[in-house]
Amino acid sequence: MLAELRDSIHLRALAGQNPVDEFHLTALREFDGFFGRVDDDVAGALAELSPSQLDDPLAALGLHRPSATWTYMIRDDPFGDPAGRAAEGLKRLARERFSTRPG
Repeated sequence: MLAELRDSIHLRALAGQNPVDEFHLTALREFDGFFGRVDDDVAGALAELSPSQLDDPLAALGLHRPSATWTYMIRDDPFGDPAGRAAEGLKRLARERFSTRPG
């Protein structure tokens, strides 16, 4: 869920929202009660382990190491901030209007 959110969070900048704040708020909403569920699941899984399975507890639990890691860059905004987008638009408008055209 967080991967999908991370991949599209930059679009919040177009709506005038802060992508970092929106990512944080959405993640908090989605993971409300998460740690309670994790505690219950871990306690249940550990109760089912036998002493012989403690040699490799990750494999006994069906867990594997991740194959990749990801980061979210909080300063990476492909659209820029609203003031920067406005300045670029004005610059483009001025260039189109006042450029010398052969003719």
